[in-house]
Amino acid sequence: MNMNERPLLGKTCLIPRQGGQGKDLAEKIRRLGGEPLSIPLIDFKEAEPSEAELARLKGASGYDWFVFTSKNGVDYFFRLLKKYGIPFPEGKKAAVVGKKTKEAAEKHGWERIFVPSAFTGEQMAKELPEAVKKDERVLICKGNLAGDVIFRALSRQGFRADEIVVYETFFPEESGKMLVEKVKSEKLDILLFTSPSTVEHFMSAVRRAGLEERVKDAVVAAIGPVTKKKAEEYGLDVKVCPSVHSTDDLVKELIETISHREEESKWKR
Repeated sequence: MNMNERPLLGKTCLIPRQGGQGKDLAEKIRRLGGEPLSIPLIDFKEAEPSEAELARLKGASGYDWFVFTSKNGVDYFFRLLKKYGIPFPEGKKAAVVGKKTKEAAEKHGWERIFVPSAFTGEQMAKELPEAVKKDERVLICKGNLAGDVIFRALSRQGFRADEIVVYETFFPEESGKMLVEKVKSEKLDILLFTSPSTVEHFMSAVRRAGLEERVKDAVVAAIGPVTKKKAEEYGLDVKVCPSVHSTDDLVKELIETISHREEESKWKR
């Protein structure tokens, strides 16, 4: 493999996720010559439903649509169904954001799946009302940090929609300590952010330790516009934000950005 095939050679890249997605992303970076630094900046746990949410969950068969904006939403929804002995709502429709979320829904048995033209909750809020009939009920299954843009869009147009928090996001304490140690001892060339929470947790740890100067020259890549906006709120200059919000496209655009930088650097020498 020559240099052109290893555009990230010698560059350390922060991977902020664990599990399957984090491993896949780290392997892609490694194949391109980069050195992945895997530090999970977010972790997830099953939510404890309120009485109202549990009632909605137990009445799942009464809903016509189930909305998921992440793979976690699908996975934790089914964990809760199993925990409370609630049967899968056969024959219902799902609306999902993103390829991974669609794959998770299919894996769990969903056949009728609506996917918006762009992988964002905002686009779902625009397009889903066109697909839902006025007499249909919608249950939005989400994480504790997710917004309510879809719920508000449906409610505003007179649809019967409810929400349930199926999982919670948190910052693993040990990851914060590890991150500070690594930022102190290593140069991070690339920061990959896969959600607004990864940005918040990274910056909160870096700021508390007074290490902002150590990361100011890194190439910042955000998986989508919401993550990009959060990074910019913290003063980060986002150079990479793919139009298709997937890790494959994130890495593809990262390569193009890095390669362009290398070419510019050669001409300036």
